[in-house]
Amino acid sequence: MAFPRCSPARRATLQNSTGQTLHGMATGRELQLPSDPRLPTAAIKTLCATLFIHRKHTSLFRAQELARRHLQSAQRHQRGYFDRRQTTHVSTRRPCLAVGFCAPHPRGPYEVPPPLNRTLQR
Repeated sequence: MAFPRCSPARRATLQNSTGQTLHGMATGRELQLPSDPRLPTAAIKTLCATLFIHRKHTSLFRAQELARRHLQSAQRHQRGYFDRRQTTHVSTRRPCLAVGFCAPHPRGPYEVPPPLNRTLQR
C-alpha cells in the first residue's frame, strides 16, 4: 500500500461527527490535489502572474483534456472491438473440445480428490 497516496485520501474523507474533513479542521481550508487543473482552486493565483507560467498551465490543461477525450473514446470503442474480435476468433472453433472435463469421456491426469469431510467442501 502506498502511504503517500492513501494519506491525502484519508484526510479528504468527511467525518460523520463533524461533517468536515480532517484537513479542513486542522488548517481551516479544504484539501485539493493539483492533479486536475479543471477544478478551481481556493488559493490565490500568484503563480500565474507571468505569461510563461500562464502558457504552461494552459498547455497542461489542454493536454489533460486531450488525454481524457482519448480515454473516453477508447472506452466507447473497446466493447465493439472486443465483440468483433470474439466473434471472429471463437466462431471458427467448437467450444469445450480442448477442455478435458467438457469431453464426453475425459482422459488424462484429471483426478479430483474427494474432500476430507463435509466442512471443507465448498
